[in-house]
Amino acid sequence: MRKGRAFIRHVDEVLNECRMLEVEISRSAVEDIVEAQVRRISKQMGITEKTVVNTYMSIFPARDLAARIHEAQTSESQDIDDTPHAVLNVRATGRLLASLGQAARCVSLNHMTLSTGDKWDTIGILDDVSNAVSLIGIALAERDSGAGAIVLRDEAVVKARAGLQSVIDKLSSGQWKMYEERPDIDRAVIKGMTQDLSVLPATI
Repeated sequence: MRKGRAFIRHVDEVLNECRMLEVEISRSAVEDIVEAQVRRISKQMGITEKTVVNTYMSIFPARDLAARIHEAQTSESQDIDDTPHAVLNVRATGRLLASLGQAARCVSLNHMTLSTGDKWDTIGILDDVSNAVSLIGIALAERDSGAGAIVLRDEAVVKARAGLQSVIDKLSSGQWKMYEERPDIDRAVIKGMTQDLSVLPATI
């Protein structure tokens, strides 16, 4: 699909519109977004992906797609700007990392969503969780020797909140499960994640 002239031309147009909006995004990321839309339209209309690329690309104009990418990036940037740092003790930081690990495991246990229309939602959750773990790891590495507190920067707080809340929502709604035959375990996981989430400041 990605090697087709129509697909390449559309990606070029989206990238050009993004540059005009001063949006920084890689070509591969735009290709991922366009490909996801092509697959969705193909499934909805019951036609081949090649037909969508060659005939129906006008369904999602490059300017509109660039505007949505810009809006998403601006929203995330605003979330970070409006979120204070978090100062946690070692115990709270360890529990937060444990909950993020459980969140990543939950994504893995519900990997079947990667083959459905929820694919990008699932990948987004995993991205938030993995970024949060990396940023908390950096905070631990940067901690002064002997200091009892860990300072999590605003981006770490945003990613951790987003990842954990998304998994809590998925489990609470029944869309995801940790254990098919043990709803009590799911409830315990939700409770634990909610408690650990409470140590993080909300956006201002």
